[in-house]
Amino acid sequence: MKKYFNGHELYGDNFSQEQIKQWFKEEKEGYSSIASKELELLSKGIYLYNNINVFHGYSKLDRHKRYATVLGIGSATGHEFQPIIDKIDDLYILEPSSELQKNKISNKINYVAPNESGRIPFSDESFDLITCFGVLHHTTSRLSRIFPQSIFFVLEKNR
Repeated sequence: MKKYFNGHELYGDNFSQEQIKQWFKEEKEGYSSIASKELELLSKGIYLYNNINVFHGYSKLDRHKRYATVLGIGSATGHEFQPIIDKIDDLYILEPSSELQKNKISNKINYVAPNESGRIPFSDESFDLITCFGVLHHTTSRLSRIFPQSIFFVLEKNR
């Protein structure tokens, strides 16, 4: 485990296809199955991180801009978009958990499930805004393909 904690190797990088398939299956509902105060509050529409997301991310955006297409990576119910939901035309959320999708905050949310290959199923440069609050460690370098040439990427350190 030391090699993973010291940053010399990323856990899972050397997984076989069968190991990836098993990990993917185990993780699909991983977060949704954790009994926590955070998930209990989320089911009641209370999202604890709006202020920190606004401070570190959304406050940096042009407050007059509308976003035609937005992608939330691992955005679960979409609560992290509450501060800017009225500025979004189409919202896509890359989220494996069908349980978390049940409590979505808006009918404008289109869910897309990630797949075992890691391929992100969107065309090149297809989003005006991409957010990834607290789940970046689950993503790959494949994200750069769907970014436009000039993009503001909102990133929050994992809690």
